[in-house]
Amino acid sequence: EDGIRDYKVTGVQTCALPIFYVVDDDPLLRRSLRLILEPEGFEVRAFATAAEFLEACSPQDAGCILLDLRLDDMSGMEVHERLRRCGVDLPIIMMSGFADVSIAVQAMRSGAIDFLQKPLQNVELLAAVRRGVQQDLQVRRAQAALAAVEARFAKLSVRERQVLDGVLAGKVNKVIAMELSLSSKTVEYHRARMMEKLGVDSVAELVQLVLKVRLAQAVDDRPEAAAALAERTHSELVQEMGQIGRAHV
Repeated sequence: EDGIRDYKVTGVQTCALPIFYVVDDDPLLRRSLRLILEPEGFEVRAFATAAEFLEACSPQDAGCILLDLRLDDMSGMEVHERLRRCGVDLPIIMMSGFADVSIAVQAMRSGAIDFLQKPLQNVELLAAVRRGVQQDLQVRRAQAALAAVEARFAKLSVRERQVLDGVLAGKVNKVIAMELSLSSKTVEYHRARMMEKLGVDSVAELVQLVLKVRLAQAVDDRPEAAAALAERTHSELVQEMGQIGRAHV
C-alpha cells in the first residue's frame, strides 16, 4: 500500500491509482484476480484478448501487467513485443498453465519481471504485483527527475549554452571569450548564470549533470548507444573531469 500511495506524490501519474492489467481468456480467472487485487488498492482492468488490451493500454498508464502466455489471438511474447513498439514499458508478469523451464526462461529473457505458474497462489501473486508496481514507480521517479533536469537546461539562453559548450570542452574563460568575441567578464557573467540555472557549484558537478542527461536520452533513443556511453562514463569520466577541472582552476 505504501507503493500505491507513493504514486500520488511523484507528479508523473495521470491516474489516482496504479492500473493492474489482467490479460487472460479465462473469465473466472479475470474475476478472481479482480476480487484479490482491488481490495489491495489496485484499479484492475481485465481483457479476454490481446487485441482489446493493446487497444486500451497507453504509455501514460502506470502500474503493471499480468499477461497469459497463450492467448487465443496472440502469444504473450508477441503482445510484449507490440507493447515495446508502442512505447509501453510497464512491468510484465507472465503466467501460464502449460509452462516448463524453457518457456519460463524465454519469458524472463524477453523482459518479464516474473513468471507465475497456474493455478496462481495468492502470496506469490501479490508479491510479484508489488514488485512490478515498485519497479514502475522507480522508473517514473527517475523520469520525473530527468524531466526536472532537462527543464533547467531549457532555461539557458543561447549565449549560456555556448559558454556551457566551451566549459565542457575544457576551455578556459579567455579562450571562450575569444571564440565568442566577448570580454572575459561577460563570459564569467554568463558562466555564473548558467551554473546558477543548472543548480551546480563546480565543473565536476556540471559534467556529471550533463552525462546524466545524455545517458538517459541514449537509453530512450538507442539502447546500444546508452551501453557505449555508460562504458565510457565508467572508464573515462574520472579522467575527463580531472582534465576539465584543472583547465578551469
